[in-house]
Amino acid sequence: MSKNENTLLKPEDLPEEPTQFGLRGLLVLQAAFALFVAMLVATGIWALLPLFFGTILLRWGPLRVKSPGPRRLVFDMLAGVVLPVLCLVYDPGILRGRLDMYVYVFLAFQIVVLPIWKGFYAFTGRRSPIASGFLATGALLTMVIGCYMAMALPDLLPSSRGLSILMLTPLLMMSALIDNSVTALGPWHEGQGKRWRRAVRFWIGVCLAISPG
Repeated sequence: MSKNENTLLKPEDLPEEPTQFGLRGLLVLQAAFALFVAMLVATGIWALLPLFFGTILLRWGPLRVKSPGPRRLVFDMLAGVVLPVLCLVYDPGILRGRLDMYVYVFLAFQIVVLPIWKGFYAFTGRRSPIASGFLATGALLTMVIGCYMAMALPDLLPSSRGLSILMLTPLLMMSALIDNSVTALGPWHEGQGKRWRRAVRFWIGVCLAISPG
């Protein structure tokens, strides 16, 4: 892509590159984490609501415009790791009993692999078709879970005290997983002689993703 073409794209539309944080960014993250922990201790599961909507604004709202790299990293960690874990831990009985144990194990592997891939890419700058296949499979299943929860949302609203909106977290997780799957695979037109190898590695990742059950 030429320099002139890059100038026509918005910052959030540019391809993801390995992310580095400055001292100011790290301090802001520490302050935000401390504030969230204080809210979590004080209000319990209700602290997840501002975190949920803040994650949405970080990806699709006005917060996404500047510094796309760090913002994407924060979104991936919130949508792909923090929110899913907290929703499972603080589940008021909405998810429990609705999901098979295999789904829990599958999500646990996705939650673990996502930050591993992010760290690998940040330190090496190398792509991984295996990680791409693994995360793409996770995105597909979380989309199914998210659609199922969205359809069940009207029945859950009266009994969940307004917390049922958190059941849309799988859709946020799906967005984080599919973005990272595309990044891990890289441009398909590169390395024409090695496309079949990349395809084989991608399907190895798919097999690894569905193997926990």
